[in-house]
Amino acid sequence: MNPVLRRILEHPFLGPKVVHHRRTEGSEARFADTALPPSPELGRALAAEGIVRLFSHQAAAIDAARSGENVLVATPTASGKSLVFSIPAIEAALSGDGATALFVYPTKALAQDQLNGLRSLASATGRLRPPRFEIYDGDTPDSLRRKIKQDPPDVLITNPDMLHAGILAHHGDWSGFLGRLRFIVLDELHVYRGVFGAHVHHILRRLLRLAKMRGAAPRFLAASATVGRPGEFAASLAGAPFRVVDVSGAPVAARDVLLLNPVTVSPYTAAVRVVA
Repeated sequence: MNPVLRRILEHPFLGPKVVHHRRTEGSEARFADTALPPSPELGRALAAEGIVRLFSHQAAAIDAARSGENVLVATPTASGKSLVFSIPAIEAALSGDGATALFVYPTKALAQDQLNGLRSLASATGRLRPPRFEIYDGDTPDSLRRKIKQDPPDVLITNPDMLHAGILAHHGDWSGFLGRLRFIVLDELHVYRGVFGAHVHHILRRLLRLAKMRGAAPRFLAASATVGRPGEFAASLAGAPFRVVDVSGAPVAARDVLLLNPVTVSPYTAAVRVVA
């Protein structure tokens, strides 16, 4: 038994107040190969990042993206969903046909958090000119914004408000990027609910219309926390059907669940004792 768990159960104050104990056993990782292996460049990059095998849900989602489907990955936190975005986007950038991708995150902080990992994977391909990832949001300096407009990256990272006001409102400046747009990535899809979700729905409709005007037919790659009816939710937001991948192959640690009824003391007192 875990020593912390034992101390709680045997504690003279806390132990008698534990009214339920349940243990959920963990599971081993399940791996799979994609139908087609990654290119040698991308394979080397993945190996350099310590990724030698893909989880089963990653392989299934990447295969669906390669076949032209809109894909939603609805698996637990820390199950490697970001790799489902980055592999197709880097493959498209390495293809040599000028394909671009647009990564939309709900917050600027999340976009910044993802940037270094994406750039590290792209750099590990060994290309003299590796796929470029750039952030275009309210914190991007004006001088850098002008450079990005003049020479758009392979992957542009932004948020819904900047997409609406800074990109689509000036779509003539982005005609080349939009005309080569292959993937639209929507991370944290479950955030787009209510009024905010309605706002994002119309932004995406506009984005698709402007891309179509320039000859592009981008596909969606999305990730969400576990939610009810994820496929219906994604379809209502993006206006297109999705292939849902919701069976995770990532390893799951065993978990002990304790329910503690404070009874004679404040729940805050009991919580402080547990933390201590």
